[in-house]
Amino acid sequence: MWSFDGPPDSYGHWDHETARPAERAILGMSTHGVLRPVIVQLKKAAMLDTEQQVTDLLSEDFLEGLQAFTLVLELVGWHVNDLLTTDLEKLRRSMAKYGKASYREWLQNEIPVHAESGYKEYADESAAMANLWVARNLRFFAEMFGLQADGHETTDAVRVAYSRTLQDHHGFIQRQAFFLVMAQIPDGAKLLRVLEGEVLIGTEKVVQELLELSDVGTRISDYLFRMDRDIVMENEKRQEQFEVDAAYGRA
Repeated sequence: MWSFDGPPDSYGHWDHETARPAERAILGMSTHGVLRPVIVQLKKAAMLDTEQQVTDLLSEDFLEGLQAFTLVLELVGWHVNDLLTTDLEKLRRSMAKYGKASYREWLQNEIPVHAESGYKEYADESAAMANLWVARNLRFFAEMFGLQADGHETTDAVRVAYSRTLQDHHGFIQRQAFFLVMAQIPDGAKLLRVLEGEVLIGTEKVVQELLELSDVGTRISDYLFRMDRDIVMENEKRQEQFEVDAAYGRA
């Protein structure tokens, strides 16, 4: 975006500088809160059955939804978006090699990379590893935003959501770093104001967006956890065959 002010110089040129877009322009909306683009993109990515459960994801749309979410989290607090950015980059690197339009087919297509450990664990740079952590972190935010929509202050919402989601998966240092970052998120009315963006749309609309994000985040994270279980089961089958092949010198 360029800014051209005043008349041009004698050569017909303007002095120009890059004009930083406002938060709302970055997120691509003009009449809703800053969570709306995330909700729209995640809903676009989700393929639902008759019971409104996610059966697959459109890979590109899902990654775009996660990217939009990281922009919102960057507005919310210092380094809060780090919970998603690392694994989003892992997903992008994997997609360049193994990606499919179907998220399920993509992750299944990538399974052979786990042969490096004899299928005993995920390759660290794999989409499967990223999928697991995106599932955990997305569920945390879904829980936290749901609690905040119900009127809980940020500190309480973070504590309860953490106990339900990430607590059993973090070591001591991770916990300390996590709560240091989460302490940057403002409480109550201040947070709602951030989530409004440029235009004052009112608390009720922001709360509605919190609820919608919580709902779609829960549905998608449920699916990501199911994908994780499916990959674990497939790896277990391949591990048995890998061990047989290794015993006979075929691995």
